[in-house]
Amino acid sequence: MATTYGAPTNLDLSACSVTATGGTTSQTLADMGKAVEDNATAVASAQSAATSAADTASSAVTAAQAATNAINDLGNTYIPQTAYMKPGGTVKLDQNAQFTFPPAWSANQWINFGYILNSDGTTSQDPNCGEIIMQYSISGRTSGTILNEVVWGTGVGSAIIYKSFSGTAFHSGVDGASNLGMADHAWGNIYSKTAVQVTSDINQKTVIGSLGDTSYADGQKLADALFGLDTTMFQLNASIAEKGAANARLHAGFIAQTVQAAITNAGLDPAKYALWTNSPVYETTEVDTGKKDSSGNPITTRTVALKKDAQGNQVYTQMLRYEQILCVLFEAAKAKITAQESALSALTARVAALEAKAGA
Repeated sequence: MATTYGAPTNLDLSACSVTATGGTTSQTLADMGKAVEDNATAVASAQSAATSAADTASSAVTAAQAATNAINDLGNTYIPQTAYMKPGGTVKLDQNAQFTFPPAWSANQWINFGYILNSDGTTSQDPNCGEIIMQYSISGRTSGTILNEVVWGTGVGSAIIYKSFSGTAFHSGVDGASNLGMADHAWGNIYSKTAVQVTSDINQKTVIGSLGDTSYADGQKLADALFGLDTTMFQLNASIAEKGAANARLHAGFIAQTVQAAITNAGLDPAKYALWTNSPVYETTEVDTGKKDSSGNPITTRTVALKKDAQGNQVYTQMLRYEQILCVLFEAAKAKITAQESALSALTARVAALEAKAGA
């Protein structure tokens, strides 16, 4: 039978020195217990930090995936900052919330309506666009005003284009500062419900004479010169080119060069009289810049310069202000009629005297 000895109890071994590794360095059991406790605390802290880092990484992955999905959802609508004001990009609002169009990259600035954007970035005419409407809404000054500009086309083959304006008035920004058309870019026709109104207020004029005053020598010369003009029947060369000589309509009027010669022959300077004008002609030329657009087409720019003839002389075109010519002819006709009435009155008196003498 084995003998069992009772183990000692309630012994204080904290001061005993032991070695945990079997080496020569020893430590008390109390120090070893504290070291084990510290290590356990450090391990727990490390595990907690590792768990927190894993959670943060997982959140970052989720956020990155969400950002990727958002960008993918944008598709072709995403426009980077570098695309503003560039070909294939878009316009941008300035600091005053105003649209700013990009600088002209081919020397010309185009604003296109009625076009579609192709997949390669080029544009082509929209076959479904039959009308373009630009509408302006103005409020604050009145109860509300809407102005419409409408462009539409009609015709087969070579389309005819129209543009209408629904505003109250279309006018120059400064009184008398702008022209409608040019001498070498005249309008074909002007249609009006009433006659053209011309400035005639005495407060805007300086009167220098009256054609009815026989003491106004230059006025009498001008009246006599224009009264001697012959009315010419003619066809416009542009109409002949468009319709042919057989179909071009006949016009009645004066020839500007004939009016110029008549005034000159009367000893007067035609350039002093606004009823005759002599304006320089400009010509527009398309110049190849040597660049190509996105479709490979040449990019051109337009230059405007004074037109010269084969000898290098400036080309001019002459025009007339008929209402002023008619005013001069009206006064000349009045003078002629007055003179004839005076002569007729004198002749009548002579006849009456002769008849009285013969009957005596």
